[in-house]
Amino acid sequence: SLLFGLGLLYLGLSILPQGLRSLLRFAGFLSDRERGSECLRVAASLMQGPRGHLAALVLSLYHMDLEPDVQEAGRLLTSYLRVSPECVLFHWAASILAWRYSCLGDAVFLINKALWCCGDSLSWRACYLRYELGVFHFIDLNWTQAAEMLRGVYAMTRRSDDKLLLPYKGLLVAQLAAVEFQLGNTLRGQELCRECALIGDAAGGSRVCQEFGRLAMTCLTRADQHQFAFEVMYALKQFSRLPPNMLERLHSRIGPATTAVDNLSELELVELVSALMLRACILFHMGDLPRAMEIVPTLTRVCLDFRLPSWAVFLRVHGLYWCGRLHHVNEDKEMAIKCLRKAKSSKKHIFGIAHKISVVLQSLEAEPD
Repeated sequence: SLLFGLGLLYLGLSILPQGLRSLLRFAGFLSDRERGSECLRVAASLMQGPRGHLAALVLSLYHMDLEPDVQEAGRLLTSYLRVSPECVLFHWAASILAWRYSCLGDAVFLINKALWCCGDSLSWRACYLRYELGVFHFIDLNWTQAAEMLRGVYAMTRRSDDKLLLPYKGLLVAQLAAVEFQLGNTLRGQELCRECALIGDAAGGSRVCQEFGRLAMTCLTRADQHQFAFEVMYALKQFSRLPPNMLERLHSRIGPATTAVDNLSELELVELVSALMLRACILFHMGDLPRAMEIVPTLTRVCLDFRLPSWAVFLRVHGLYWCGRLHHVNEDKEMAIKCLRKAKSSKKHIFGIAHKISVVLQSLEAEPD
């Protein structure tokens, strides 16, 4: 227990902001990530009692994020699942590991196993496990299963007698709205979008809820709400974690993208930019340059030459960013820099990527001609 306590203390202090660590050092609290992980490693290797289980759990999560080591994280979880095959926390952690490395089917299986381990009396109250399972189904485009899980979690958050802490409730509401749109429940989806916006506008609301609230509000004026689900996935940076076969399936579900843009209305241009931006991002992650360059010229032209509503500026900025990345891969440095400079000039929009744009732009400008 002493090793676990010391390890958790050293490791916890090491991930605090530098300014806070300096203050704690004056109070006699030292941070030492290496020593902390070593204490946890020894505690986990003993496999004795609940402290050993917690040490292995914390250490496996540490190796998923702070010091990535998939083999070590997998070894710890596998070892302890042999000892405690019905431990909910280890199945949950294993599902996170599977998802991090693009094994979505395994992640769904492990979360279902974690719910089974909860037993009938607790599984229906396992809010966080059910939310995670709903998100996995959402990413896998299984809208019916996603709706079942997310509706259940949403109902739990509405019960006044159930003191449930869900950090990003606005995100849950946005995801559920996207699912309702996919299932054809437009009025219910719009109702949830309004609720999401109210959560985002609430005093003290997190930036995540604020941005998803503003994104949800765009659905009330847009021509096609089906695209909202894919924009939510994109905003959560899920595309980079998907294997090529899932990216291909996702690419096929995104709305049609025409190259005839001159006679489109403003709202039709918004849907076009959304579809082209999402497709460009997916094809970039697939490494499919030939197909990407079939749509990038149109996306570049629309983002540079056409005016979009103020609430859709983020689509133009992200579209220009992916155009810049793909033009660079296509060895058109001049156009890549033009797109990135234009994207950088836009301020005050949701899901800002100014830092990413600056990093890529600086690297391009530093390259020799």
